[in-house]
Amino acid sequence: MTPQTTILVLSEQKTMQSRVLLSLLSEHFNIVQVTLDDFSRSPLPEFSVAIIDQTNISQDVLQKTLTSLSNFQTQPTLALLNATSLPDKNLLRSFPNLKGVFQDSDDLRTLIRGLHILESGGYYMPAAMVSQLIGFGQRGKPTKTVTPKNFLTEREKQILGLLRTGATNTEIADHLFLSENTIKTHIYNTYRKLNVRNRAEAIEWSNLTQFQDSQEETV
Repeated sequence: MTPQTTILVLSEQKTMQSRVLLSLLSEHFNIVQVTLDDFSRSPLPEFSVAIIDQTNISQDVLQKTLTSLSNFQTQPTLALLNATSLPDKNLLRSFPNLKGVFQDSDDLRTLIRGLHILESGGYYMPAAMVSQLIGFGQRGKPTKTVTPKNFLTEREKQILGLLRTGATNTEIADHLFLSENTIKTHIYNTYRKLNVRNRAEAIEWSNLTQFQDSQEETV
């Protein structure tokens, strides 16, 4: 079945290495590769996710490209590929649609998993960057645009709110009149969407984004 979402990949040039990688990704996604020169002067297909390959791209060019993409009326999800270092957290403040960062050490499986999350409206960032963002949230007020609440279901928001209270899976199940297995499924889906590994990281994400849930109304 042909994927519905088009992912635009912008790169300095089309190298043999990038062609091989994108050929493998094309088995899972509808990939269109465009050089930065063509991006600025050629018509583009409709796309919902745009990835900038940082190989041989200066910070100045990166900033200009992110700015151009952010000005698209469709407001595509943005991501960085082959990042050799974590981007400055202020970059996220300047470009709220920047939701993905893939390092040059990431393997194909990681890329596929991350792109699926970006397609669904989620965030995919290295664990070190999550920690960086959490630290920023503790020192200053985070922007409302860096938030997972827009792509969580109402039930997932409710369960995340209960996790913040320290409730166990059994207690959450009893409170919501659901089976414990159902609660585990919702928690797993929430972890996947937030790209976190456990409830501690999920709670830190919710604290970072000043997450507001409906839990207080139901307790």
